[in-house]
Amino acid sequence: MGSSTLKILREVNNYTQEYLAEKLNVVPNTYAKLEQDPSNLKASQAEVLANLYGVSIADLLANSPPHITFSNNEIEIAYIQNYQQHKEVLDNVMKAKNEEIQSLKQEIDYLRKQNEQLIGVLGQQKN
Repeated sequence: MGSSTLKILREVNNYTQEYLAEKLNVVPNTYAKLEQDPSNLKASQAEVLANLYGVSIADLLANSPPHITFSNNEIEIAYIQNYQQHKEVLDNVMKAKNEEIQSLKQEIDYLRKQNEQLIGVLGQQKN
């Protein structure tokens, strides 16, 4: 297997080295080394990665880089799922910001009333 195969499969699947290290029960530094020199992969680790990527162990261990194809439908589904995840996060941020704005408006109203009261007290002291 070429040294870039694990990296290619990881990046195509949008995984981090930390995530894969956790799956293999190794520290991230160890996974990074495996990605650079996959000849040190244990059989059990190769099996985990093959299952995770949906490829055979033979394909995972092949000397040539993987042939990766995307169908329009898969790209579309991935895009929609990604969009929905980001939309949920943005919606939550917007909700929190709107709540913060409401709170600040209430605080401004309160401070305006306090200012009016202080101006009234100061006006009475002058008389």
